[in-house]
Formats: sequence, structure tokens, C-alpha cells
Amino acid sequence: MQIRIIATTEAGSVELDPTPFVLMKWEEKFGKSALDPLSNGFGFRDLIYLAWETERLAGTVPPLEQYAKGLVDIKAEPKKAPATGREPSDD
Repeated sequence: MQIRIIATTEAGSVELDPTPFVLMKWEEKFGKSALDPLSNGFGFRDLIYLAWETERLAGTVPPLEQYAKGLVDIKAEPKKAPATGREPSDD
């Protein structure tokens, strides 16, 4: 399962898609399974870590606690699969 994280700061929102590498790092750090990252036991700390690690790999971000303090909202949702062009038609 892939997830999309929407992290919001005073400057605006950013949509983040954690890669398998980021999910692996999260598993190593917290001892949880990433097979269903939005299952029970998934909390704000997990969500903030995934967002931070995704942004950290993409460029420069502050240390984790400073990053977390700058957030005004954060949420996650299942990532929708891209359209394949094979969707059923009404014909």
C-alpha cells in the first residue's frame, strides 16, 4: 500500500509520497510493518517521521523536532493508483 502525506506549515502545504526506502527506514526506526502503514497503532510521530524523511531525502530540512514544531497540520490518505487507460467504459 502506498500513502500520500499532506504536510502543512505556515508557508503552505506539500504532498509527499514516501518511497519504499523511506518506509524501510521507518520500519527500522520504529519496529513496525509498512505493509499497511495506516493500520492501528499508526500515530502522529510515525506520520511526522515519514514526512520528514521523505523531505530530507529530497533536499535540506531542519532536524526532526524543529520540522515537527513548524507543522500546523499533517494528514495521510491512501495514494490513489494512477489511471491505466483500461478503466471500464460505459459503451
